[in-house]
Amino acid sequence: MPWLDELVALSLDDAHARFHRMQALWFAVMDRIAPHIHVTSHRVSPSQRARGAPVHPRTRRFAPTRAEAAEVREALSGAIARPWTLGDFAEMVHLSTKQLSRVFVDAYGKTPLAYLTMLRVEEMARLLRETDLTIEQAGRQVGWHSRNRASDAFRQATGMTPSRYRRLRITKEQRSS
Repeated sequence: MPWLDELVALSLDDAHARFHRMQALWFAVMDRIAPHIHVTSHRVSPSQRARGAPVHPRTRRFAPTRAEAAEVREALSGAIARPWTLGDFAEMVHLSTKQLSRVFVDAYGKTPLAYLTMLRVEEMARLLRETDLTIEQAGRQVGWHSRNRASDAFRQATGMTPSRYRRLRITKEQRSS
């Protein structure tokens, strides 16, 4: 606890002058915390997605993006509402579905369909913030034909329901008025 108090006090003063002391304190705190942090290379709960989210750079191979992955990403970005399948992408770039998934994950850290879901959630969030469309209308506009599917995907990606997300916007607008 005294380390944290000193670290906070130093951060309020001239942090640049005491950088090395702050760094030493931070490492001391992390040495105490690190043994209690557990990271697994496999799923520990059914809600975790296998490689659905970007992986930490230490486990990711950095290489030039293959043209096939970039072509699929461009197609996804250009038509997020289209009912894409992995077979559509594979046919487009003349790769097997497994090879395409591997190439895409290596380039972007997500499978093509997980990447599509991310794009849809981002666009749906924008629509909920900037328009008065209903949740169902916003979901349909980004490519989901079911309000439940749109809500589930949105909640899984953001941690909150679309209606709660929209209420946050309304609350912020009321505060600024």
